Amino acid sequence: MAAPPPPPPAAAAPLAPPAAPAPPAAPQPVLPHNMTLFRADQKELTIFFREVRMGKYHWWTQSDRDEIATIPQLPIPPRPGGWPGGRAGLGPIGDEPEHWMAGRGWNPQTDMPTHKFYSASMTLAGSVRPHRLRFNRILGAGGYGLAVLFNHVKPNGHINGNEQVVLKRAVSSAAGIAAEVKAEKALHERFARAPHLVQLAYPAGADEVHSKTRLIMLEYCPRGNMWSWMEHLGTDINERFPMHEDILWNIFDCLIKGCIGMHYPPMENPPLAGTQPPPDPRGPPVIEQVPSGLQGAPVPSDLIHFDLDPMNVFISRLGLGAVGDDHDGVPPFKIADFGLMEPVHQHDRVDANRMWNEWRQRGKPAYYLPEQFTEEWEWVDTAPIATTIAGNFGEWSNMFGVGLIMAATITGHRVPENRVSPGLGTPQMLNLPNANSPPKMSYGAWLDDPSWITTAQPTGGNGPLVAPAAAAGAGAAGPASRPFVSDELKRLVQWCLCEVPAERPTLQQVQNIIETHLTARRAAADYVDATEVEYVFGFPLAEVPARKAKDVDNWLAKRIHKGRFHQQLPLQ
Repeated sequence: MAAPPPPPPAAAAPLAPPAAPAPPAAPQPVLPHNMTLFRADQKELTIFFREVRMGKYHWWTQSDRDEIATIPQLPIPPRPGGWPGGRAGLGPIGDEPEHWMAGRGWNPQTDMPTHKFYSASMTLAGSVRPHRLRFNRILGAGGYGLAVLFNHVKPNGHINGNEQVVLKRAVSSAAGIAAEVKAEKALHERFARAPHLVQLAYPAGADEVHSKTRLIMLEYCPRGNMWSWMEHLGTDINERFPMHEDILWNIFDCLIKGCIGMHYPPMENPPLAGTQPPPDPRGPPVIEQVPSGLQGAPVPSDLIHFDLDPMNVFISRLGLGAVGDDHDGVPPFKIADFGLMEPVHQHDRVDANRMWNEWRQRGKPAYYLPEQFTEEWEWVDTAPIATTIAGNFGEWSNMFGVGLIMAATITGHRVPENRVSPGLGTPQMLNLPNANSPPKMSYGAWLDDPSWITTAQPTGGNGPLVAPAAAAGAGAAGPASRPFVSDELKRLVQWCLCEVPAERPTLQQVQNIIETHLTARRAAADYVDATEVEYVFGFPLAEVPARKAKDVDNWLAKRIHKGRFHQQLPLQ
């Protein structure tokens, strides 16, 4: 009898599913070495930004800081619990926007530079004579340096047409100033060929100037900065405002393209990046573009300007834009002054000391970002790693600065120092252009106040050519004296001014809206014409009399002749 067949082998036990990968460890804050000093800094900054939010900002003296240090009961972050949002009951004092009046900025005719600046400019003028540069006038002076305009001359000594350059020279003896100048110059080199960012200048025979550690040689924007321009417009608000809305859209277009150029520098962006031979930094301008969908798209720079305001946007000559960059007679507006600019990446949020003591207080208080002044900081123990607003810097940070500039340009009024609605002081809920999302909190709510602008269509199209004073009576303060803007433009500016960074539009979104609008408007019968542009830009700016340049040239020649200093002075 045959043996029974062996039993079938037992089924193999099913394999256990692979273990789920462990979640990445939460980022940990990088703490400063001296926590006692860090807590003292937190205490001081907490009080400082409370005053900023309440519109009481003033330059703090050492006595102010000493007084704060003696108050033991002042709270040091973090507050207990989670941030409730908003202002947590801190009622600010709302400052109404101030009208832009002439004479508020630095005027080279009345605000004579100190002896230090004048002496430095004379030394500089003598130093660059061998490089075919002749002193014209001082454009501005500040705590760390000065900006001087020079004429470029031909080899025979004759003025070379309208070719002029600006030399920024550091005169401060502060430690590290040379390194700061070097870093700013490197940013200009990185932004080469971006037509909406102020460019390095390369006049013939002056290349050696670029090798000097305390000098930056830049293109000259003859219409000055937006601050000075709006002061001229504001000499009589019933005379120069409102400006045609098409001009406002063109200015908005320039500012956004400048931000795109900072985030995606043309030399690092297709079609220039990776070309052989390498692209020439002195080549023709290339219109800034967001490289979405392009092969080999560069990594965003994450550069934050930190000083984006009307004083650092300059108005160039006509005809200097890139090919295809139609300004419709409006001169190009160019972002400048990169001295405070720095990349801030999301992974940098772990650095407690830099977040609190560097980036939070960088820039002018009147143009601080919600990422800097938000009350959410009072619930941050050390580093703002997981915050919604506090320390959340990115592309959207420059967008807020553009929104502030546009709000001031539209209304002809300075933005209040706490960037709030007149008399209210808090962001308000608004329905903004992306209709698929709920309303958002915006610091642009004051643009809805009919005291500052009107969305009622004026007689004669998008912007009346007739001065409002003629329509409403000289000095009248009626509806005709308020700038008209479309609801589309107003809402786009308010969107840029959203409190929460993630709720602001992207560069691409804003650019798409602007291009769509301008394309449609250029086909309209009432689109802005040369007469209207002349109405806004066609008036002379204050200049130092030309004789001063000749006087300085003669003075230098006499000093050289008498052997007071060599013609080739050391350039630093």
